[in-house]
Amino acid sequence: DIFKIISSLIRLDFNDEHGKLAKYIFIGSIPIAVVGYLFHDFFASLFDSLTFVGFALLTTGVVIYFSKFHRESRKLDGKESLLVGIAQAISIVPGISRSGFTITAGLLRGVGRREIFRFSFLLSIPAVIGANVFEFTKASWAELDIGSMLVGTLVAAIVGYLSLKLLMRLVLNRKFHFFSFYCVALGLLILVF
Repeated sequence: DIFKIISSLIRLDFNDEHGKLAKYIFIGSIPIAVVGYLFHDFFASLFDSLTFVGFALLTTGVVIYFSKFHRESRKLDGKESLLVGIAQAISIVPGISRSGFTITAGLLRGVGRREIFRFSFLLSIPAVIGANVFEFTKASWAELDIGSMLVGTLVAAIVGYLSLKLLMRLVLNRKFHFFSFYCVALGLLILVF
């Protein structure tokens, strides 16, 4: 998908499947870019409160549970992309699952399971790259530990790939709402201890 999107961008073809997808990713990325830039320090400060994170996980669990009521009724378009993008912007809040909120937003809007799963993770790419670039511009070179960053990136890539495989299976097999029980359990654990 990524290579086909790049190919469509190079050709300036926004009418084929991957050209439209590039357009939708751009639209969906606007909310997180605006919110992340304007409120970065506020959201960073929320990481200091485990109680807040616990309640955010409970919220995530409740929201994801409603994904079980999905009825496919529409294709991804600009409007749906923007709504999923707003869900992604909300996920800046610590304890809110980015994939959980974006996939659930799409499912509740009636977008197909495979289509919203694919879009959710393609939408994460500019968000992750943008956040890293933003953090790099704020950090001094003396603070950067390149070795740790490389190890962290490798571990994140491996765990992320395995997590994606599991999550894809849950979404496509109509069991995505099971993830809500994990979020609720973890949220309660944090609040109790």
